[in-house]
Amino acid sequence: MSAAGNKQVPPCPAAAPEGVGVGTPKGTRRGRKDLLRRMEPFARLLRRDFALEIQDDPKKFKKQAVHALKRCLPPHPGRPQEAYVTRAIELRKQNVPWNEIYRQCIPNYQQLPLAEQRLAGYDLRAACRSRRNASKRRKRHRKSSAETSSAQDVPLVITAAPAPDCDCETTHPRAGPGTQREGRTLH
Repeated sequence: MSAAGNKQVPPCPAAAPEGVGVGTPKGTRRGRKDLLRRMEPFARLLRRDFALEIQDDPKKFKKQAVHALKRCLPPHPGRPQEAYVTRAIELRKQNVPWNEIYRQCIPNYQQLPLAEQRLAGYDLRAACRSRRNASKRRKRHRKSSAETSSAQDVPLVITAAPAPDCDCETTHPRAGPGTQREGRTLH
């Protein structure tokens, strides 16, 4: 039998508190009832505070509310950050050489065979580079989306006088001279 087969089984963790939705099906049902009991007053508040939006398009509002709630609960988008990568980035900012960073951030680095040391070092550098590039990409995206959204939010208002040969009543049957429609002034 191998050494792995002789290991002792660790003791079971302490049981979850009463009413927490883990473990037995009964605990799960109780957790669901508790969740429903807490969500009903929240739904009443939403119906009261956003009555006009719900009346305009209930399906759209429900989709937006669920999306907003999802964003507030885990799991959050993206991969969780690895502590050893964060530590390596911090050390690199302090101009610590990579060989020293490998020793501090890669577990059992000294005991690894040379080929595995090289591979682990390469993986650590790639993870640091990937995080740096992702950060740049997010900044670039935020900057470009901020520029486009600010330009789109400004309504276009034309204040020029009507063209001399334009008969506004025949060209725009419902709009007389100077009529404003959807944030735009028609001549």
